[in-house]
Amino acid sequence: MSQHARLVAASHDIRDPSFRLLHRPIEIGPSAWICAYAFVGMGVTVGEGAVVAATATAVKDVEPWAIVGGNPARKLGVRRIGG
Repeated sequence: MSQHARLVAASHDIRDPSFRLLHRPIEIGPSAWICAYAFVGMGVTVGEGAVVAATATAVKDVEPWAIVGGNPARKLGVRRIGG
């Protein structure tokens, strides 16, 4: 995890007048990298070796070894180790 990255595993139910708290765990696989200022939302799994680029907003699962960026995050490529 880089500086200022955000993992947000809870929110509020906007359909409930009392805004009841909702929460779902976030899973980060081994060798994954959450870059600076990236946001990972509740219930998202970031697969092994995946990269969530700087300032990206991941609100859906990120495939293993994928590189995602943007808001909302979309697949930009695949990470390859060792060239």
